[in-house]
Amino acid sequence: MAIGNAATLTPQIDVNKERAVPVIQTFPVPAGDAAFEKTRRHLINQFDAGRPQDYIIARHVIGHPPTDVTKIPRSCGILSAEEIAITAVFDAVDLAKAIAQRKYTAVAVATAFSKRAIICHQISNCLTQWFPEEAIKQAQLLDDHLEINMDTPSDHYTEFQSV
Repeated sequence: MAIGNAATLTPQIDVNKERAVPVIQTFPVPAGDAAFEKTRRHLINQFDAGRPQDYIIARHVIGHPPTDVTKIPRSCGILSAEEIAITAVFDAVDLAKAIAQRKYTAVAVATAFSKRAIICHQISNCLTQWFPEEAIKQAQLLDDHLEINMDTPSDHYTEFQSV
């Protein structure tokens, strides 16, 4: 629950100690009936299962987030300098060109966006699903095509799916 008026909002942070992937939750989630809560807990556990530990923001950051959380992806230590550039500097057209010119592999791009997505989820609780394995498999197919054919499959690169 928030304390104060909108101008001086001070959130109370729920660190979600029971979650494998903690998220910043500035306002408590209203509880539903027993059946709803059982389903909710199952879905959260299913979502959290198997997340790589090196993609998890430190609990002290989640428990005491800065007022401006937009700097967390750059400062949390999960993304490399290259992954920060991939996810923050390039637009989709320039990324497709960089892949075609072999500056980056499609796998590197998919990995960077997968990591950035799970970081953003921990900041804003924004994801209901996360499929990095599928994104990386698809990216590997694109890299393999580029390696074998020495060109990009334009229909795949122009429709490169958001992770």
